[in-house]
Amino acid sequence: MVMLIDTLVTDLSYNPFDPALNFAIAQEYEAIGQTASAVSFYLRTAEYGFDEIGYKRELVYASLIKAALCFEDQKNREKTVHSLILKAIDYYPTRPEAYFHLSRIYEKRQEWQEAYTFASVGLSMKEGNPLPCDLKFDRNYLWFEKAVAAWWLGRKDQSILLFEDLLKTDIDDVYRASIKQNLLNISLS
Repeated sequence: MVMLIDTLVTDLSYNPFDPALNFAIAQEYEAIGQTASAVSFYLRTAEYGFDEIGYKRELVYASLIKAALCFEDQKNREKTVHSLILKAIDYYPTRPEAYFHLSRIYEKRQEWQEAYTFASVGLSMKEGNPLPCDLKFDRNYLWFEKAVAAWWLGRKDQSILLFEDLLKTDIDDVYRASIKQNLLNISLS
């Protein structure tokens, strides 16, 4: 891993403004748990690729979200995480991934209308071109956010229906367990 980083950094010394190279280094640092270094290179990717067209658009968008996720892992950086997710939406408003992360932020804050609204907006977006990395996103996660927020907004029937529909999908086990617990809680209320 470190040897690969060394090689990438050497390559970067010849082409320091290459967004793809900066992104590759960021991913390597993130893989070894050095999120501060990863953030630095994700932000360089976003800066150097910002005005580019083509595949670099997905690279910049992914970099902004990845930087936010790294800051989230570091804890106590909620405003920075929120700001980076908003920057990703501003940069590429027709993709759903950042809307999921924004909805999740509002869910954690118990700002239910915002969580519901941004989940709904995200669901109206198409994923588009493939992204260069995993952004901890699945379309079903947007449905989950909408279902949770719906319950808190007094839309019990909609919440139940969404949760039941999600149980019929191939959703991550952590979400599946949460869905079952939410349905149980709703039935007890």
